Amino acid sequence: MGTDAAATAPPDGTPAAIHGCDGMVLLRGIAFRPAPALWRAGIVHIAYVPDRRVSDVSTLLRIIDANARLFSMQERLTVRIAEAVDRTLRPRGVAVAVEVAHQAAIVTTSRMLGAFRSDADLRREFRSLLHPRP
Repeated sequence: MGTDAAATAPPDGTPAAIHGCDGMVLLRGIAFRPAPALWRAGIVHIAYVPDRRVSDVSTLLRIIDANARLFSMQERLTVRIAEAVDRTLRPRGVAVAVEVAHQAAIVTTSRMLGAFRSDADLRREFRSLLHPRP
């Protein structure tokens, strides 16, 4: 889904061989509006470390859209998006952060899987890229 034969690693299986991408891929600031009016709007940030597949942006946007349409709490939405990216791409790690405006506050939830859960430097890099300072 969202990948083709050219996006598969060569027989040696080295992640660096995937289109030259062996580091984090980050889609930052993806706006969404949930179908149920639990919250006004939100922003999703998705990062993953490719293993054998890289994704086109539309695949990740479809994952967000499909899950945002479900009647769900923000925390569950965050988990669902992370698990869907993990199932679809089978990366070495996935990180998802969801920011939602709730009345007078911005609430951020996150989910880390694989390399993002076990590697503190990778988590730190993800968080630092979410809101870079000028």
